Amino acid sequence: MVNLLPERALKHAQKEYRLRLAAVSAFAVSVALVLAAALLLPTYFIMRVAQTDIISQMSLADKSLVQQDLAAAAQNVQTSALLLAAVRNQTALPRPSSVVQVLLASRTQGITIHSVDYVLNKKMGSVGLVGIAGTREELLHFKDVLLRVPGVKSVDLPVQSLAEALNVSFSLTVLYSASSTPSSPRAASSVPTGV
Repeated sequence: MVNLLPERALKHAQKEYRLRLAAVSAFAVSVALVLAAALLLPTYFIMRVAQTDIISQMSLADKSLVQQDLAAAAQNVQTSALLLAAVRNQTALPRPSSVVQVLLASRTQGITIHSVDYVLNKKMGSVGLVGIAGTREELLHFKDVLLRVPGVKSVDLPVQSLAEALNVSFSLTVLYSASSTPSSPRAASSVPTGV
């Protein structure tokens, strides 16, 4: 193709074409940026609000988990304290065998013991004795002897146990506390005569 324009006019036309092309391209890019900003700006604000909402929910969830962990830890501490108190109470009371041994050593003549029950309460121990006494007087004497054993707080003998005069079946309960444990059986005359 033959160019009839002078060289200078041709360069000027090419330059003007390039400037118009650059201006139109810049305008198109700026319109695209403005449209993008106009369309994406609400999305940006929605995302920011959602992000702050999620952060607040996460902090609430963390606080809730911490509170649950604290509650569980407090529950564990309470349980441990109760178990420790129970162990301390049990260790404060004497061993069942030593108490039963002292009480059996306190038997008087004419008393036969068939069964022994041992119960621990918080600060008190209880030993139940079931047996047969030869006479009502022997049973009353046995009760008096048990009351004289150091550490014995009380001896509970139901009245119906005293209804018979001979071969008296009885069930009595001996209470003692940890602070004063039954110890040292009475004199040698009270040595048991057989179970």
